[in-house]
Amino acid sequence: MIETLRQKRLFSNREFELTDQELSIKSYSPKEKKEFTIKLDTIGQEIYYQSDPPTIKNIIAAICGLVPVAITIAYFFAKEPPDSATTVVNLVIWTPMALILFLSKGKNDVHIIGGQNTATFFRDIPNIETVDNFVKKVIDKSKECIYKKYAKVDTDLPEEQQMSTFHWLYSRDIISETEYERLKQEYKTKKIF
Repeated sequence: MIETLRQKRLFSNREFELTDQELSIKSYSPKEKKEFTIKLDTIGQEIYYQSDPPTIKNIIAAICGLVPVAITIAYFFAKEPPDSATTVVNLVIWTPMALILFLSKGKNDVHIIGGQNTATFFRDIPNIETVDNFVKKVIDKSKECIYKKYAKVDTDLPEEQQMSTFHWLYSRDIISETEYERLKQEYKTKKIF
């Protein structure tokens, strides 16, 4: 079954498709267009949240918003108002800048890290619960892929290498302590016979 998540923030779009083996990502913005696929056994299982503090953006937006107000007041009430062309040019520049800053959201992303590849999602689009559920599904499917690939007893491998693999699975919470002990015992039993 394919799970999908579509996100749009201002001019940036992200589309994710999750299958049993991979995560396909399409990312579009005015600066770039990226399409790629990540195999789930190469993605991490750790979550990292990143957000911009809104205060700096709000201060800059307020300044940009005050400039058109000041220009308009000066044009209508000053003893020597600025000429019309200068007023119009300044209003055309500062007003859209203020609106874009006020309406834009700062960075609020969630990253899946800890593997060979990283996946980045808008944290709150369409909403936090939907994104968190999708991220959890990606991590769960990643763990399943890693389990299927590495949680096998292979008596052709040297004991140290096999035990290292089992320990790695256990330390990444791919297998439980009970499963870890079972796999170690199974390897030792099979190695004897």
